[in-house]
Amino acid sequence: DMFTMGFEHRPWGSPKLIAPAGDIMAYLKQTIEEGGLDKYIRFHKNVATAEWSSSQARWSLRCQDGSSFTCNFMYGCTGYFEHDKPFEPKFPGSERFKGTIIHPQKWPEDLDYSGKRVAVIGSGATAITLVPSMAGKAKHVTMVQRSPTWILPVPNYDITAGSALEDGVGLEEMHR
Repeated sequence: DMFTMGFEHRPWGSPKLIAPAGDIMAYLKQTIEEGGLDKYIRFHKNVATAEWSSSQARWSLRCQDGSSFTCNFMYGCTGYFEHDKPFEPKFPGSERFKGTIIHPQKWPEDLDYSGKRVAVIGSGATAITLVPSMAGKAKHVTMVQRSPTWILPVPNYDITAGSALEDGVGLEEMHR
């Protein structure tokens, strides 16, 4: 929910409740640019160690590329996956499969599944976003799951925010 996750100093300005990745990235990039925040952010760093010093009240961080720095505030955007080595269960007979097997964490940018039959194994958040987005392009999409995740289709539009924006209510006022 971007209205909840948006920044107070730069409220989310779209009536979309759940925004696509491109919209979120554009919002973050604009917020970083406008606030001059890029000098405070370390992009594309893989932290190898993080050590807290109570006497100095600072973190000491060492990155996999050999660089290191200290900070008094660290925000780890780590998620719960090991992104370089995602869990990839072995499926009996997968070596005989003539199609392409792809893990969502290793999704190739140029993947073309137009007109193809696709199977998605799993029903978590990734599958919930993958299956609907692939359905319009693939010939057929089948989702295989162990335990069903129950979701209901709802409009991706915040009626209250949309009406307020249409009525000319300012983002700052709406955000409060």
